Amino acid sequence: MLTDPSHGQIRLFVNTMSNDIASGKPMNLSGDFTDARALRAPNAIWGALRARGISMIQTDQPLRLVQYLRSADRTSAADP
Repeated sequence: MLTDPSHGQIRLFVNTMSNDIASGKPMNLSGDFTDARALRAPNAIWGALRARGISMIQTDQPLRLVQYLRSADRTSAADP
């Protein structure tokens, strides 16, 4: 979570969903930071978003995101 000196804590949100739920058509809400790419390279997408201070990720792949987050947290906790 980021901190803004004038307002306190700030939560940043990104929607990584690749396709519109109703139409199934591709969306481009977050540039190259999409679920489709995250499934192939989770650290390059979800990891990069976290590194930039994103604290909320809307995804069509919640189980895969949770698995990635748990794995990434275990890895970072093991690093000295």
